[in-house]
Amino acid sequence: MMERRKVKTMMKQLKWLMLMGLAFPQMVLATNLAGIVIQNSTGELITRSVEFEEAELTAEELLVRSGFKMTIAEFSFGKSVCFLHDEGALDPSQCFDHPQQWFWNFFQKSSTPDWVAASTGISSATVVHGDLIGFAFGAFDTVQLPPMTF
Repeated sequence: MMERRKVKTMMKQLKWLMLMGLAFPQMVLATNLAGIVIQNSTGELITRSVEFEEAELTAEELLVRSGFKMTIAEFSFGKSVCFLHDEGALDPSQCFDHPQQWFWNFFQKSSTPDWVAASTGISSATVVHGDLIGFAFGAFDTVQLPPMTF
C-alpha cells in the first residue's frame, strides 16, 4: 500500500514538472520555421523551409541547415554566398569574377510585403520564425525576387 502511494505521488510530481516544461523541456519547445527562396539565372524559383528551435539564427546558419550545396566566403562586409544550387563560383577566390558580373544577391523579407536587399553578409543577418531569406543570381540591381508570403 505504501509503494502504491509513493508511485501515485511521483506520477503527480512528474505530471506537474511536465506541465511546467521542466521534466522534458524539448517537448515544450516551439519549433520555428523560416524559408529560403533561390532564383537562378533562368528565373526558376527553388524554395525550402527549415525548422529550428532557437529564437533566432543567422542567415548563414539557416542556409547551412537547408542542405543546399554551397560555397561561402568571407569579405569585408561579412560572409557571402559564392556558389549555390549549381550556379556561381565554387572557388571562393572567384566569388565576384563572373564574366557578366553576376553573383548571388542576398535579400531578406520579414513582416514587410517587399524583399529588401541585405546590407550585411549572411553571417550578420538574423532570421526569426516566419522570415524569408532569398538569393537571386544576377548583376547588382538587376534582379528582384517576386512577391511572396510564408
